[in-house]
Amino acid sequence: MKKIVTILFAALLGSAVYAQDATITANVKSATEFQAGKKAGKFEFQLPATVTAETVKKSANYYTQYFTVDFNEKTRKAVITMVQNDEQARHVIVRFMISSGIDSISMGGTVYTLDDFWKKHIL
Repeated sequence: MKKIVTILFAALLGSAVYAQDATITANVKSATEFQAGKKAGKFEFQLPATVTAETVKKSANYYTQYFTVDFNEKTRKAVITMVQNDEQARHVIVRFMISSGIDSISMGGTVYTLDDFWKKHIL
C-alpha cells in the first residue's frame, strides 16, 4: 500500500511540474501582415482554445482607453483596434495577453515570449 501511495504522489507531483511548464500561445499569420496592422493600428491574433470569450471580454474591459477587442469565438480570432496607435498604447497589448492567460506569440514558425515579441514586433 505504501508503494502505491508513493507512486501516485510521484505521478501527481510530476504532472504538476509539467503543467507549470506548459505555454499558452497565440498566433499571428505573418510578419508582413502584422507590420501592416501595426501601421494601421489594427492587430489580429489567433487565440488558443484555452482562452474563452468571457476571459477576452473581461480582460479587454480594463484597457478600453487604449484599444477595443473584437473576438470571434467560432474562429478564435481577436482583432485589437488601437484608440491611439503609439508605443505606450501598443505596450498595453502585452498586459492584455497576460491577463488573458497567454504567455507567448507564434509568428512565422518562431515562438516568442511576450516580452521578446513586444521588443521585436510591437515596439
